[in-house]
Amino acid sequence: MKIMNAEIERQIWHHNLSYLLLAQRVLNHYEDTALFRLGIDKCTGDKLLQLSLPELVRLADRPELITVLRLRDHHQIDVLLSQSTGMG
Repeated sequence: MKIMNAEIERQIWHHNLSYLLLAQRVLNHYEDTALFRLGIDKCTGDKLLQLSLPELVRLADRPELITVLRLRDHHQIDVLLSQSTGMG
């Protein structure tokens, strides 16, 4: 297995931290919707809300993505693309 280069690891860290900060923000404003959209339970949501910025930075500092890709097969991608809201 190849060791990831520093640039990819930096991008993963940035993605993880951005995701955690966004998760905290949506949990603060729209808890029920956020729990559903993040795919987490209330206990996990509460724990994320309790984390300080230094703790979020430490949690983000992993060599793997902390997010879970919910797309299980290529058919789901096709369906989602056909239902695109045009927001991106």
